[in-house]
Amino acid sequence: MLAAQGDRAGALTNWRKTLAIAETLAATAEEAEGKNGGKLGPQTAGALGNVAWHALFVREFQKALAAAERAHALAPEFVWIDSNRAHALMFLQRAREARVVYLVHKGKISGGKRWEETIAGDFDRLRKSGLAHPMMAEIERTLGVTPSPSAKQAAGRRAGR
Repeated sequence: MLAAQGDRAGALTNWRKTLAIAETLAATAEEAEGKNGGKLGPQTAGALGNVAWHALFVREFQKALAAAERAHALAPEFVWIDSNRAHALMFLQRAREARVVYLVHKGKISGGKRWEETIAGDFDRLRKSGLAHPMMAEIERTLGVTPSPSAKQAAGRRAGR
């Protein structure tokens, strides 16, 4: 909301607070799962996936990647976690690796939605928060999704400069 109102500093402050909460929840999940025989799994993976998502918004892309990779190792069946991994790779300028992750899940269902819809929605939220990357348009074309109206407006503004 703050980013949409033009208050990027306020939005960043809130994202940092949200990331700190997500990290605390991940540590709590890991501790709780560790007590159940020491095997970490879905609870920790889900919490780490949330850390990865929130780390993107504070531009801590390496942290996002580390959390997503750890989460993926714990629960590879959680396809949604790979979206965060792909986003982090993209922002870290590791385009080849990001493309592989974006495309490997094409057509799969993740969280009740097609992978392509998940990625399009993520890109919309990232763009609205001021995080855009030229690769986003390429991935949208490759996945066959239509960018949101806000993405089209942003592209038009860039082309008009």
